[in-house]
Amino acid sequence: MPSRFKEVSTFEKGEPVVIKIPFTGNPKPTVKWVRDGVELKGRNYVQEVTERHAILTIKEANKEDDGPYRLTLENELGTDSAVIKIQVNGEAHSYINE
Repeated sequence: MPSRFKEVSTFEKGEPVVIKIPFTGNPKPTVKWVRDGVELKGRNYVQEVTERHAILTIKEANKEDDGPYRLTLENELGTDSAVIKIQVNGEAHSYINE
C-alpha cells in the first residue's frame, strides 16, 4: 500500500480523487471497490485495472465522498483487501466582522 494511503488521504472539493493501488497477482485478479457495503458504480466513478495497479477515480469529489473505501482483489489462489480512507475538504468560508 502506498504510504499516502496508509493514513487518511485528503483531497479538495470539486477536484478528482485518484486512488492508485499497486498489486501483484497471477492470474490477474478481479478488482472490486466497495463503500458502505455497496459496490461502486455510476458515472461519478471510473475504475481501471492495469497489469500492476487498481485505480479508482472519483470525479468532482464532494463531502459525501468522505469515508472508507474497500478494495478487494480476488483470483483462484485467494483474496486480499485494503481499506483506503478519503477526506474531502469543503470550501473555505470567510466571515466579515461587522
